[in-house]
Amino acid sequence: MTNIYQQSYRKLEKILGKNWFKLNHVVLKNEPYMQLYFERLDENRFAIAHYFEQNGDLVPDPDMEILVHPKTKSVEAFSYQDGVNYQRVYPEPRNYNLVNFRAKKSLNNFLSFWLSNIITQGFKLSA
Repeated sequence: MTNIYQQSYRKLEKILGKNWFKLNHVVLKNEPYMQLYFERLDENRFAIAHYFEQNGDLVPDPDMEILVHPKTKSVEAFSYQDGVNYQRVYPEPRNYNLVNFRAKKSLNNFLSFWLSNIITQGFKLSA
């Protein structure tokens, strides 16, 4: 039985392909939806975001950082932000022993939901 972390990993495979965790930067376009940005931040951390423009500024709607665990084929939410909110699962950078469990559950549920919506909307990296 797979858990939410493995399910999110598989959803990213549907969107970006089997080796998505090796990508550095991708922008997916799928009119009429906002572009989807996917970017490597470091070895196992990526950002996924939609942005809209407001008064000349790009505003995330939403922007999430995720941690990838390729050996277990799982991914977990690291942080979330939109135009109003910001949350982190691990409040101190690189300290994975200190965990905001409420944010961990909420953000991973949102990540899974958002990835399902992205799939339903037809976002997919062209081969």
